[in-house]
Amino acid sequence: MKPVSIELEKINEKYYLNIPKAIVELMGWSEGDVLLIPFYEISKKDDYARRMEIAKVYKNEIEVNIGDKPFKITREQVIELLENPTPDLFNYRTAFIEWEGEKFGSKAVCKKLFGQREFNTITGEHYLKQLGFPPKRKYDLM
Repeated sequence: MKPVSIELEKINEKYYLNIPKAIVELMGWSEGDVLLIPFYEISKKDDYARRMEIAKVYKNEIEVNIGDKPFKITREQVIELLENPTPDLFNYRTAFIEWEGEKFGSKAVCKKLFGQREFNTITGEHYLKQLGFPPKRKYDLM
Protein backbone atom coordinates (compact mmCIF):
# COMPACT_ATOMS: atom_id res chain seq x y z
CA MET A 1 0.00 0.00 0.00
CA LYS A 2 1.44 3.37 -1.02
CA PRO A 3 1.26 6.26 1.45
CA VAL A 4 -1.05 9.13 0.57
CA SER A 5 -0.11 12.67 1.48
CA ILE A 6 -3.01 14.96 2.43
CA GLU A 7 -2.94 18.44 3.87
CA LEU A 8 -5.29 19.14 6.77
CA GLU A 9 -6.94 22.50 7.25
CA LYS A 10 -8.21 23.54 10.69
CA ILE A 11 -11.34 25.69 10.70
CA ASN A 12 -13.23 26.44 13.93
CA GLU A 13 -11.49 23.63 15.86
CA LYS A 14 -12.37 21.04 13.18
CA TYR A 15 -10.03 19.46 10.65
CA TYR A 16 -10.90 19.37 6.96
CA LEU A 17 -9.40 17.48 4.00
CA ASN A 18 -9.21 19.03 0.57
CA ILE A 19 -10.45 16.38 -1.83
CA PRO A 20 -9.75 16.93 -5.54
CA LYS A 21 -12.77 18.07 -7.55
CA ALA A 22 -12.46 15.11 -9.95
CA ILE A 23 -12.92 12.63 -7.09
CA VAL A 24 -15.91 14.59 -5.72
CA GLU A 25 -17.59 14.46 -9.15
CA LEU A 26 -16.68 10.79 -9.67
CA MET A 27 -18.19 9.79 -6.34
CA GLY A 28 -21.31 11.93 -6.81
CA TRP A 29 -20.73 13.88 -3.61
CA SER A 30 -22.03 17.36 -3.01
CA GLU A 31 -21.05 20.20 -0.74
CA GLY A 32 -22.09 19.47 2.81
CA ASP A 33 -21.72 15.68 2.56
CA VAL A 34 -19.99 14.11 5.54
CA LEU A 35 -17.45 11.42 4.73
CA LEU A 36 -16.29 8.60 6.96
CA ILE A 37 -12.64 7.88 6.18
CA PRO A 38 -11.16 4.81 7.90
CA PHE A 39 -7.41 4.98 8.43
CA TYR A 40 -5.10 2.06 8.92
CA GLU A 41 -2.51 4.29 10.52
CA ILE A 42 -2.12 8.02 10.96
CA SER A 43 1.34 9.50 11.36
CA LYS A 44 3.15 12.69 10.45
CA LYS A 45 5.13 12.66 7.22
CA ASP A 46 8.46 13.13 9.04
CA ASP A 47 7.74 10.17 11.33
CA TYR A 48 6.81 8.00 8.35
CA ALA A 49 9.98 8.92 6.43
CA ARG A 50 12.17 8.23 9.47
CA ARG A 51 10.49 4.86 10.05
CA MET A 52 10.95 3.86 6.40
CA GLU A 53 14.69 4.65 6.53
CA ILE A 54 15.14 2.42 9.55
CA ALA A 55 13.15 -0.40 7.91
CA LYS A 56 15.45 -0.58 4.87
CA VAL A 57 17.38 -3.81 5.13
CA TYR A 58 19.13 -4.87 1.98
CA LYS A 59 20.53 -8.19 0.94
CA ASN A 60 24.22 -8.54 0.10
CA GLU A 61 23.63 -11.36 -2.39
CA ILE A 62 20.59 -12.43 -4.37
CA GLU A 63 19.78 -15.18 -6.84
CA VAL A 64 18.55 -13.95 -10.23
CA ASN A 65 16.20 -16.20 -12.19
CA ILE A 66 16.60 -14.93 -15.74
CA GLY A 67 17.42 -17.22 -18.62
CA ASP A 68 18.29 -20.91 -18.47
CA LYS A 69 20.24 -21.04 -15.22
CA PRO A 70 19.80 -18.95 -12.07
CA PHE A 71 22.89 -16.98 -11.10
CA LYS A 72 23.94 -14.79 -8.19
CA ILE A 73 24.84 -11.12 -8.03
CA THR A 74 26.12 -9.20 -5.04
CA ARG A 75 25.76 -5.66 -3.77
CA GLU A 76 29.54 -5.29 -4.11
CA GLN A 77 29.31 -6.10 -7.84
CA VAL A 78 26.79 -3.28 -8.31
CA ILE A 79 28.89 -0.83 -6.29
CA GLU A 80 32.02 -1.77 -8.26
CA LEU A 81 30.13 -1.16 -11.51
CA LEU A 82 28.80 2.23 -10.32
CA GLU A 83 32.18 3.41 -9.04
CA ASN A 84 33.86 2.51 -12.35
CA PRO A 85 31.13 3.39 -14.87
CA THR A 86 31.32 3.12 -18.61
CA PRO A 87 29.60 5.84 -20.69
CA ASP A 88 26.65 3.57 -21.58
CA LEU A 89 25.61 3.36 -17.90
CA PHE A 90 24.55 7.01 -17.97
CA ASN A 91 21.90 6.33 -20.66
CA TYR A 92 18.28 6.17 -19.55
CA ARG A 93 14.91 7.40 -20.70
CA THR A 94 12.86 7.37 -17.51
CA ALA A 95 14.17 4.73 -15.07
CA PHE A 96 17.40 5.28 -13.17
CA ILE A 97 19.20 4.62 -9.90
CA GLU A 98 21.36 7.10 -8.04
CA TRP A 99 24.80 6.57 -6.57
CA GLU A 100 26.89 9.35 -5.03
CA GLY A 101 24.93 12.07 -6.84
CA GLU A 102 25.15 10.42 -10.27
CA LYS A 103 22.21 8.96 -12.19
CA PHE A 104 22.65 5.63 -13.94
CA GLY A 105 20.16 3.90 -16.21
CA SER A 106 18.74 0.96 -14.28
CA LYS A 107 18.39 -1.17 -17.40
CA ALA A 108 21.95 -0.35 -18.48
CA VAL A 109 23.28 -1.42 -15.08
CA CYS A 110 21.29 -4.66 -15.26
CA LYS A 111 22.59 -5.42 -18.77
CA LYS A 112 26.15 -5.28 -17.42
CA LEU A 113 25.27 -7.43 -14.38
CA PHE A 114 23.06 -9.98 -16.14
CA GLY A 115 25.05 -10.25 -19.35
CA GLN A 116 22.95 -10.23 -22.53
CA ARG A 117 20.00 -12.15 -21.07
CA GLU A 118 16.47 -11.05 -21.98
CA PHE A 119 14.70 -9.11 -19.23
CA ASN A 120 12.52 -6.04 -18.87
CA THR A 121 13.28 -2.90 -16.86
CA ILE A 122 10.84 -3.72 -14.06
CA THR A 123 12.41 -7.14 -13.51
CA GLY A 124 15.87 -5.62 -13.36
CA GLU A 125 14.72 -2.93 -10.94
CA HIS A 126 13.20 -5.60 -8.72
CA TYR A 127 16.62 -7.20 -8.26
CA LEU A 128 18.42 -3.86 -7.84
CA LYS A 129 15.92 -2.84 -5.17
CA GLN A 130 16.65 -6.02 -3.18
CA LEU A 131 20.33 -5.07 -3.21
CA GLY A 132 19.61 -1.57 -1.90
CA PHE A 133 19.38 0.47 -5.09
CA PRO A 134 15.77 1.67 -5.27
CA PRO A 135 14.65 2.71 -8.75
CA LYS A 136 13.49 6.22 -9.51
CA ARG A 137 11.62 7.61 -12.46
CA LYS A 138 11.92 11.03 -14.11
CA TYR A 139 8.17 11.60 -14.03
CA ASP A 140 7.99 10.86 -10.26
CA LEU A 141 10.32 13.78 -9.55
CA MET A 142 8.04 16.48 -10.92
